[in-house]
Amino acid sequence: MQHERITLKITSQSELFYKASVYKDSARSMQKLIKVLVGSPCISLVISAAYRRFKDMMFSKEASSVIIKCLETLDEQKNEVLYLAAMNHFRELATHVRGCVSLNNFINEMRGPRRGGLLDLISSHAEFLSKDPSGNYVVQHVLGLGDLKYSEKICSLLKGKFEELSLLRCGSHLVEKCLKSPGMAHYVVDDLLKISDHQFLHLASINMGTL
Repeated sequence: MQHERITLKITSQSELFYKASVYKDSARSMQKLIKVLVGSPCISLVISAAYRRFKDMMFSKEASSVIIKCLETLDEQKNEVLYLAAMNHFRELATHVRGCVSLNNFINEMRGPRRGGLLDLISSHAEFLSKDPSGNYVVQHVLGLGDLKYSEKICSLLKGKFEELSLLRCGSHLVEKCLKSPGMAHYVVDDLLKISDHQFLHLASINMGTL
């Protein structure tokens, strides 16, 4: 009963719930509370509160850990609204310096068909995200999952852009990731074979400087 009363109090105000999640010690307490509430109807209050402040929480290292604890602890059905929130806000999260890390952690803990839906959204926006310093990190993460379907989609969308990406500091890491992804190297090689010797030497000198 005590845990239920605490939950009712914390989730009654959106700002109170956010503040209870954004600091290190209180975030740990929130994670413990989630574990205790598994099987209790009150867990839906926590999920609803997290959904209301989803984007703000994902922009915070500590608060995002509370959301990740929900994914780790609860089943797909209970986490459904959080999955939908991630899909609705993926562009904002992916292009945020902290949100991109939280989004990658979120992907790692997703289960069921919604995970594929989110990966497809990210893959479909690979060209836009690849040129963003934070978004680039998310595209690399999806490639690193080793799923041929999404790797193929990303590399095919980036075809014709690899020379441009190679000139960007963050982009060069993505090009390298594509080269190392099983069966994807030909997309990069085909692009780079089309450039002149002068352009290739210039490209090589820039990328040697980033090592």
